[in-house]
Amino acid sequence: MKQSAGKKQLRVTIASIILLIACVQALFAQERAGWKWLSPTEAAFPVIEGRAWQTGLVGPYDRLPARAKETVRPEVCNCRRTVLAST
Repeated sequence: MKQSAGKKQLRVTIASIILLIACVQALFAQERAGWKWLSPTEAAFPVIEGRAWQTGLVGPYDRLPARAKETVRPEVCNCRRTVLAST
């Protein structure tokens, strides 16, 4: 009796592996679409979230312009390039 239960388990395991291989093959067998990657720094419109100024920036991912360094607190100025985590 135990021997037939072991064989049944083996058949289920083999069938599961075959099904998994078939699903993975079907997933990756699809024709890839022609993706076009765009750089947010080269966009004609503002795409970087949280940035109000589009000009006067030192780096492409700055949130504040360079002229803000003289008017904002040092804590704010030091985190002008920090990525803000959304909660």
